[in-house]
Amino acid sequence: MKQHAISLFFGLIMSGGMAYAQNSVLAGKIVDENGTVVAGADVKISADGAVISQCRSDKDGLYCSKLLPCGKYEVDLWLNGRDRGVKMVKLDSDAGVKKFYIIKILAKKISLDYVDNDPAMAVKLRKIEKEQENIDLPINGGSFFLRKKDTGMFHSPEKAPEMK
Repeated sequence: MKQHAISLFFGLIMSGGMAYAQNSVLAGKIVDENGTVVAGADVKISADGAVISQCRSDKDGLYCSKLLPCGKYEVDLWLNGRDRGVKMVKLDSDAGVKKFYIIKILAKKISLDYVDNDPAMAVKLRKIEKEQENIDLPINGGSFFLRKKDTGMFHSPEKAPEMK
C-alpha cells in the first residue's frame, strides 16, 4: 500500500510537470521605430479569432501575457484606440518558458522580433546601475550606510558615521 501511494505521488508530480511544459508566456518590450519605449499599448493575443490573453505595456514598455498552450497565435497591437498591426507567433514544444519579443511600431505596421534576453531584467538592471551611481557605501565597523551623493542624506537604522 505504501509503495502504491509513493508511485501515485511521483506520477502526479510528473504529469503536473508535463502539463506545465505545454505552456508558455509571451513577454517583452514595446518600442517605436526610434527605440523609445511605448507605454499604454494594448497587446491582444488571439487563436482562431478569439482573444486568449490581453495585456498592456507599463511605463517601461514591458508587457506579459498569461500562460498560453502550444499553438499558433496572432499578436495584435493597439495604441491610442488604433490597431497598429498583427503578427503571427508559434509556441512549440520548447515551451514552458517565457518567450521574449520586442514589438516595434513602424509607420504602418509592427515588427515582432524574438530575443534571448529578458527585457524586464535589462530595464531593472539599468535602473539599479543608475541608482548606484548616486550612492556611496562607506563602511564603519562592518556596517554599511547608504548616503545619496548629491544630498548627503543617510539611510540607516543607526546614526550615520562622519563622512570625510
